[in-house]
Amino acid sequence: MVISLVDLRYFVSVYSEKNFAAAARREHVTPSAVSQGIRRLEASLGVPLVVHGKNSCQFTEQGVILARKAPDIFVLLESTCQEVKAGQPQLQVNIGASQSIAASLLPQCIEQLSKEFPGLVPRICLGPTTRVRHWVEEQVVEIGVALDDGAQMNVESKVVGTGQFVLVMAKSKSRVSLENKTPFLLTEDRPEVLAFKDAHRLHFKCEPRIFAVVEGWECLVQFAAAGLGCALVPDYVLFGKNLTGCMQVPCPFPLPKYKIRALFKNKRHLSPTASRFLSILTHRFEL
Repeated sequence: MVISLVDLRYFVSVYSEKNFAAAARREHVTPSAVSQGIRRLEASLGVPLVVHGKNSCQFTEQGVILARKAPDIFVLLESTCQEVKAGQPQLQVNIGASQSIAASLLPQCIEQLSKEFPGLVPRICLGPTTRVRHWVEEQVVEIGVALDDGAQMNVESKVVGTGQFVLVMAKSKSRVSLENKTPFLLTEDRPEVLAFKDAHRLHFKCEPRIFAVVEGWECLVQFAAAGLGCALVPDYVLFGKNLTGCMQVPCPFPLPKYKIRALFKNKRHLSPTASRFLSILTHRFEL
């Protein structure tokens, strides 16, 4: 069985865009080239991947499985090519993390790690918690860092930090206390969000007014700064940031706490660089 990486990339684009014409524009080729590439991929695998529709396309069960695994193939390929070009294995550490954790917690940790390991080439893969867990399971990354979502895990984990969720809103708002009509900016229904909704109902005797559901903690802060509502975010998002236009808002009921976990493969010994990264990250929360 021979699979073309070009055809695989076309398939990933189709899955992302849900449309052959849009995928073709993304890949700078014709829709016909994308369609032919998908057919060659299906022929190589011996299974259907895409079901064509009038304005969009659907994916078979096999297609969904391939779409979830394919990005990891490209990550591993890129890493291998870099090592081959260098002529020797690079001193590196592969870390998986969410966008907010990578932006808020990792820069100082990576800076310190690079000072202790000259020549180190850190590689950071960004994705949601579910994908970070998958990367660790498949050994695409050696260590993952994710907000604990309470889900069952097939990897080992260690709590590296804890904190508190906070409420933030625009400084321009004259009213700085919560009331039952306060519009909220929330992310998807994670355990912490559900706990917040329950506490709001108990205190105000009504459902919280949801202005928008936004993926990404840092994006929620930006929405709040724009005056769109009051955002519920973990306090690590605010670490070391000059929150121009935003302020924390006191809450009349207890807000949920969070745990950040480091994830690594079961029974797998961490490399010296990954082990040291773990220590630096833990210390980051102790400061």
